[in-house]
Amino acid sequence: NNYRWSARRISTYDDGSVKDASFIAPLGSTFNDDFFNGLSFDFFALRGSSPFSTADDDDNEERNYFKREDTVVVKFISLGAAEYEFYRTFESNVLNSGDLFASPANVRSNIQGGLGVWAGLGVAYDTLVCIPVQ
Repeated sequence: NNYRWSARRISTYDDGSVKDASFIAPLGSTFNDDFFNGLSFDFFALRGSSPFSTADDDDNEERNYFKREDTVVVKFISLGAAEYEFYRTFESNVLNSGDLFASPANVRSNIQGGLGVWAGLGVAYDTLVCIPVQ
C-alpha cells in the first residue's frame, strides 16, 4: 500500500486571513507501509511551506513546524504503484537538485511518452488541533 499526505492550516492570523490557502505536501510525504502494515505507531510531521511564500512563519527558524493551537486539516491519500513511483522519484529529484555529488534521479511518469502523472486517488480528511503531548 502506498500513501501521500498533505496538510492545510485553517487557523487564522491576527488580521483574520487563513494561514494556508491550499494543502501543502512537504518533502518526504510519500511513503509505503512495507515496515508497518497493520501496526499502530506514532510519528511526527514537518510542516511544508508554499513555494515563494513571504509569510513570517515561513521565513524564520520555526518554518517547518506547526505551532501550538494551530488547527490543521490533514489530507491522507492512497496511491497506486505507478503514482507512488512518480511522487517518490519527484521528491528524490527535488531533494537532490543542486547537489553536485548526488546521483541523478529521473522522475518516473505513468504517461506513455510523456511527463507527469495521471492518477485517481483515494482521499481521507481529518482535522487536528496542535496541543502539547502530556
